[in-house]
Amino acid sequence: MANVWLDATAPYVLVAAVGATGWVVNTSVDDLKQANIIEFEIKNVTAEGQHFKSIDIYNRSLAHNLASGKFSFRCAGVTTADCFAAPDVGSVITFIPLSGVSYNSNIESDGPIFKADARLAPQSAVRYEIRVKSAQDEIMLLYEPEGDLGSQNPGIIFRRGESWEGWLIANYLGYLTRTFFGLICLLALWFAGAFVAIGLQWYGRRTAVPPPNEPKTLRVIIEQRGSTDD
Repeated sequence: MANVWLDATAPYVLVAAVGATGWVVNTSVDDLKQANIIEFEIKNVTAEGQHFKSIDIYNRSLAHNLASGKFSFRCAGVTTADCFAAPDVGSVITFIPLSGVSYNSNIESDGPIFKADARLAPQSAVRYEIRVKSAQDEIMLLYEPEGDLGSQNPGIIFRRGESWEGWLIANYLGYLTRTFFGLICLLALWFAGAFVAIGLQWYGRRTAVPPPNEPKTLRVIIEQRGSTDD
């Protein structure tokens, strides 16, 4: 097997591998573009004696842009806003872009519920930091679509926690792309090495010193044979 990379078949093997990987990448992009997944996680944070609920929301999709609807935040188990801690200055909820393309997210209160514009570009993430009165307070996050959900965000999946599909979209394509470019680099290195080897052989032939002309000694043996008269 090692000889495959040393003889003349090596470039053909690498070209075949590059072509196969490119086909897999192209097919995977087409398949993964169909996925429309929004994931979120909620964490407890305490800073300077103030309790927060840190809610990170990720758009795992490669092509679907979340550009409509609302994220609604409400106290779990109660119909009032008793869990929110209103500050003397500022807002109960702070919007923080994390990664990807950042859109503005207007936040407003609707009775005991706070609502924010659901704006998430593909492969982007945002954070909402919510002031709460106690670390034991629970916050519910819901996505409320506007109008016809099927036409604006077809097949959307909105769920808490990481999923296998989300990890696959976030990492699989990157691994394939790196493999593809790695094979291209190997192919380029093979050709570069082949050209260097040819150049060294050509240079060695030009600079080779011919062997000196050495005198040759010829040894002649003369045999005399006597004749016998009958």
